[in-house]
Amino acid sequence: MGRFRHPITVVAYEPVVTGRNAHGGEIVGYPVGEDIEDCAFAPLPQSEESLEQFRDKVIDYGHLWGPFDARIERRWKVDVPGYGSFIVSDQVERWKNPHNGREPGFEAHLKDVEG
Repeated sequence: MGRFRHPITVVAYEPVVTGRNAHGGEIVGYPVGEDIEDCAFAPLPQSEESLEQFRDKVIDYGHLWGPFDARIERRWKVDVPGYGSFIVSDQVERWKNPHNGREPGFEAHLKDVEG
């Protein structure tokens, strides 16, 4: 049995610069995905004020936990089953629990690609 009672497998995509646009900015693609098994996900929907009066826009955030040695970093795209695609929005924190000796792991903060 893994670290989580109901683990999921996500697909992580490393960003690759595939070219430049007319203004010299990078065009980023996500060509090849890599499965990361034994993960857990918690959705965190939040609303932010919109420029339109009396309207809020909902942006989906989430937390992803998984194995310490998983290949995943900031700006990578992650497909979470049942929730869609997210971008790792901050530095991936890797940890070991000093209190109970549980296996090490990572925590990543995600932001909805559509948000």
